[in-house]
Amino acid sequence: MLFKQVHFNSVPSGAVTLAFRKWKQPAVNKGSLIRTDTGVIEIDSIEPVSIDQITVQDALAAGYAELPVLVQLLEKIPEGIIYRIQGHYHAAAEQPALSDADFEQIRQQLFQLELHSRQDNWTIATLMLIQEYPQLRAAELAEYTGRNQEWLKLQVGKLDKLGLISSQEEQYCLSPLGRLVLGRMLEEATGFLRSA
Repeated sequence: MLFKQVHFNSVPSGAVTLAFRKWKQPAVNKGSLIRTDTGVIEIDSIEPVSIDQITVQDALAAGYAELPVLVQLLEKIPEGIIYRIQGHYHAAAEQPALSDADFEQIRQQLFQLELHSRQDNWTIATLMLIQEYPQLRAAELAEYTGRNQEWLKLQVGKLDKLGLISSQEEQYCLSPLGRLVLGRMLEEATGFLRSA
């Protein structure tokens, strides 16, 4: 995610206006709209900088209390160009509606995914895992599943196509629609167990 959630919370007030990322290629452009679960950020500028050009004021504007903390995070990434990205809060996140018909259609699509993969309940298990551990990368999430990273990325990609997952820089979280669908599925499962 371009702005970590802890920093994004300070974007609407203007306390956080910068992000620094080390990329081989820039992942955003001026004017890009970055959609998150809690709001939309518009990118005002993006420019390459050297690590020596980052100031204490820059670090504060990026949500870091101390410059060395930001520098250390950037230096952990072995390859790439450091980009200074300025943005502002653009709009609140749209909250999707989920009709019974839409929910039933998505549930059938999830059923078909499991049918073709021959893995029972991997869809709801993966959604629950991402809900419990948001913003983790595929390699980290894979450790919780007992499967390899490539398997997890493949399955998450299928859920992403249904609009249930939000991913940036290979970090995953549930989309607003994903949260609604998972909530309905868990409610139904709970109701079934109570009536059994």
